[in-house]
Amino acid sequence: KLAKTPQLSVQFFMWAGQQIGYSHTTSVYDTLLGILGCDKNDRIPEHWLRDIGNDDREVLGKLLNLLVRKCCLNGMWNLALEELGRLKDFGYKPSSSTYNALVRVFLEANRVDTARLLHREMLNAGFKLNVSVLDRFVYALCKDGKWR
Repeated sequence: KLAKTPQLSVQFFMWAGQQIGYSHTTSVYDTLLGILGCDKNDRIPEHWLRDIGNDDREVLGKLLNLLVRKCCLNGMWNLALEELGRLKDFGYKPSSSTYNALVRVFLEANRVDTARLLHREMLNAGFKLNVSVLDRFVYALCKDGKWR
């Protein structure tokens, strides 16, 4: 029943997160994203994000980072970039995992220049590529003749 009523789902999600001894898992965040329409390639309505942010800024930051990573996982690099902009507009910074997912999806889309920009931003934020993404990054740079 909650899945058919996004407002109740958000309220329950926020209430549950405030209970002593409980913290949301990644799968719970993922389920909430699905309820809010993320599974249908739709953007989550701004008012849901504002409601969540008004209740708990930390939760919103985690949710937005997961949303960007989910777009990357589904190969939707254009939507991932839009959601990255929204994450920043809300005043959050991408996590290391989010940056790695972004660089990977842009490499897979043969958008090496965008991957390089994201990598530079990632380094400036104090993060490093994980081994598998670093391997893909070096390969892509070599393939494009940008690393010798």
